[in-house]
Amino acid sequence: MSRLFRYIFCLLWLLGWARLLDAQEQVISIEYFGEDKGLNITTLYDIYQDHVGFLWLATREGLVRYDGHAFRYFQHDAADSTSIRSNNVACIKEDAVGNIWAGLVRGGVSVYNRKTGRFRNFPFTEKLKRKTASVTRIFFDRDGGIWMGVTGQGIVQLDTINGTIQSHDLVTTENAAFVTAEELSDFNVGYNFWQDEEGRIWCATNADLYVFDPRTGQVESHREEEIKPGTLNTGQAYTLFPEGDQLWVGGWASGLRRYNRKSGEWKKFLYDQQGPNFDAVNIVNSIVHKNEDEFWIAGQDRGLGIFNKKTAQFTFFTDQRFKTIGIPSEQLTNLCVDKQGNLWGNHNNRLLRIQIKTSGFQFHALRSGKFGPGAPFVSEVLDDEISKFRLIGVFGGDGLQVHDELTGAMTLGKFPVKTAADIEQKLIMDLWQGQDNRIWVLGRHALYRLDLITHTLELPRQPPLYSSEVGSNLYTQITEDRQGDLWMGSSLFGVFRYHPGSGETTHFMPNEEVEGAIATNVVGSVTADGWGRTWFGSRDKTIYGYYLPGKDRFYYLDAEGQVTTDVASVRMNSFFTDHHGDIWACTEQGLLHFNCETEPPQLVKKYTIADGLSSDYVAWGTEDQRGQIWVTLAAVGLCRLEQESDRITTFGKVNGVPEQITGIGALSDGRLVLNATGGYYTFDPDSLTPTELSAPLALTSFKIDDREYYLGSEQQIKQPLVVPANSHFFSLEFTALNLSNPELCRYEYQLQGFDEHWISAGQRHFVNYTNIPKGNYVFRVKQAGMPDVEALVIPLVVNEAFYRLWWFRLLLTAVALGLTFHYYRNRQRHRQQLAQLESKANLLEKEKALVQYESLKQQLNPHFLFNSLSSLGSLISIDPKAAGGFLDSLSKTYRYILKSSEREVVPLSEELKSAEAFLRLQKTRFEEGLQVNFQIEEEALYLKI
Repeated sequence: MSRLFRYIFCLLWLLGWARLLDAQEQVISIEYFGEDKGLNITTLYDIYQDHVGFLWLATREGLVRYDGHAFRYFQHDAADSTSIRSNNVACIKEDAVGNIWAGLVRGGVSVYNRKTGRFRNFPFTEKLKRKTASVTRIFFDRDGGIWMGVTGQGIVQLDTINGTIQSHDLVTTENAAFVTAEELSDFNVGYNFWQDEEGRIWCATNADLYVFDPRTGQVESHREEEIKPGTLNTGQAYTLFPEGDQLWVGGWASGLRRYNRKSGEWKKFLYDQQGPNFDAVNIVNSIVHKNEDEFWIAGQDRGLGIFNKKTAQFTFFTDQRFKTIGIPSEQLTNLCVDKQGNLWGNHNNRLLRIQIKTSGFQFHALRSGKFGPGAPFVSEVLDDEISKFRLIGVFGGDGLQVHDELTGAMTLGKFPVKTAADIEQKLIMDLWQGQDNRIWVLGRHALYRLDLITHTLELPRQPPLYSSEVGSNLYTQITEDRQGDLWMGSSLFGVFRYHPGSGETTHFMPNEEVEGAIATNVVGSVTADGWGRTWFGSRDKTIYGYYLPGKDRFYYLDAEGQVTTDVASVRMNSFFTDHHGDIWACTEQGLLHFNCETEPPQLVKKYTIADGLSSDYVAWGTEDQRGQIWVTLAAVGLCRLEQESDRITTFGKVNGVPEQITGIGALSDGRLVLNATGGYYTFDPDSLTPTELSAPLALTSFKIDDREYYLGSEQQIKQPLVVPANSHFFSLEFTALNLSNPELCRYEYQLQGFDEHWISAGQRHFVNYTNIPKGNYVFRVKQAGMPDVEALVIPLVVNEAFYRLWWFRLLLTAVALGLTFHYYRNRQRHRQQLAQLESKANLLEKEKALVQYESLKQQLNPHFLFNSLSSLGSLISIDPKAAGGFLDSLSKTYRYILKSSEREVVPLSEELKSAEAFLRLQKTRFEEGLQVNFQIEEEALYLKI
């Protein structure tokens, strides 16, 4: 009986152990947000997620909003009365219409209008005796009433119409005898609230649990036990979590407690029964729902933990079995679970995000510890369906491990003594099961055949050494062609074709004198298609192609799959053959699919980033039982290609995809295997589902000429955004409020009325526009691949400058024509007036000259004539000869006066002659008493006066 019991017990233990081994692992991701991610704060008080999906932070540096990509600060501006009243924010709560209320450490409360982005401030604490009173918590009752916990004021109701408050004391010296008058202000404050079905408000205080009736104003205390003055207070309550008739209470030194509201019974759960400092342990700062049976708890002294309500057991992530780097071991507060299931917390005033997901990848560690220098990695995993053995080729360490799938036993492959190099290094490069089911093991230096009964690595006839100096053919990979011959690549010596029966070897090396010879001696990968070709590829020599047995020659292909003579085409990482016999080539330029039914083979398609791959660098690939293609990409992850739809799905770190993969393959049970350092991973290809990226879209910024014009946080924007006419450019920033994996979100956008089609933005979550014509537009953005109905729609109006409007141009033209006509008319009038004035001036000048002339004549005629005749009479009697000259000058003078009177101008020379004649007449009278000299340049004599 005892032997049977032992047998059953051992069997159950083994089954339980096997189940534990096969269980999926949990992947824990820890990320802290600090200055490097745009969060520059000194104190973090509260964490809250609104109904849209934004994460809000109450900090000493202001109210902060996180959208998955960036942090936006809302801070006090002394010049703006609609800004938040103070930067020191203590708590956050959202009301029924979506406005965000911020309780301030000093200054009352500020409410953020989600549509306008403006604040309304209620500085009621300025009216209190203790002006430094802090708002510790904000609570909205079923009727929309606003209640707050305020230091020293118990519970406070705010009247938003007139900004007044009504305080109701919770803790008094009458209902809490252990509290002194000096301590009262620190105890008389509510830290957390909950309203029951009767409308009463339950309050967590430093003096334990209180209930307040708003209708009567009565207060009742519900303590687990009475506390005597001077004794340790273990009834401090910080956080509440309602569950039916029960209230879960977390607090200082009291662990987690459960209070039955109907029976009044308390139940305490402590995780540290024998702490060295009893008052510094069992401190629960926060309680958050995890699932139906469990809570997340934040411990001041133990960090993050889980409490199971059924087993009444605590589990903390600081336990040795978790060993997760970055999990806080103490001082964790303000837990918050967002819509994607991320757990946010405050650890030493640093924002922390914890993601715990179940991974579909099961790790199988290499069991033996006989590892050589360096970390051994798995090079190949092969299932033998006949013997039910799993063979694991290891590069280093044990070399080859043989696992019995039925018993779970593991044995090591026994190497022959002759191959000292492989015994010392045990470098297994590849495993292959031939058409006759024999297992071939390719070492770095030798080819082995495995005896599945004795697990001995037999040493058949070896291919000849190409170089005795090297002492090894330096094999890389093995495959089998349709004729049953083995092909082995070499990292220095080309390709070897080996006949398993006779051991005869044909060696292929580059030879410029032989047409169709292989073009490289460095062959890293070989495989065979379903139509008799053997394919080869090289990374170092950037060449790949195939051997055609019918023509006994090699052909080379370029990066687009065309036959070429150029030996430098593309770096080849690996090949694999699908169930059709087609070849898939994994290269640094993408994944190439060849249809091998024709000669030469035809490139069906080249898959790159443009087709959905997350990287063009494709390392390894394989096909699963459903015909889906799986490839690994360098440092990026795992991709699945569904051939029927050509759809590519990417799986990465968030899906639990391990890093540092050294190969991929398929197992006999349909699972896929990922080779890795120190072991390998297996996973069910049907169990992997892409990370859910659907999340509400929101506009986070609207800038015109780099100046912010949108401060709201709406999910649906109804009022159009207006772009002024004098602006040069504008930009919009948007985001899918996915706080789990924002870096995986890809976007498409369209400005309807300007963009004809959806434009792919990739991971970019902003767009700039410039020189957009005036008009009404609709900006739409969605996650790539999502239907149009899920797009965020934003109306947009671009105003046109008034100087571009038709009426302004018409008015400007009319004004210009009017001014031109007015100018022309005035100028013509001015010319006419000027001509008239000139004419009148000339006439006046002429009349003046005539008047002067007439006046002169009037003067000359009587006086001059009388004087002249008197002088002539005297000269006749005295000097008759002089009288003759005098008479001659007198006649000339009068003749010139008569002649010039008919002309307006006369030459100066004539005027001078007349003047000289007149002077001679005058000199007769005055003799030497009259002296006149003329000094005139010769050129002036011809001027007219």
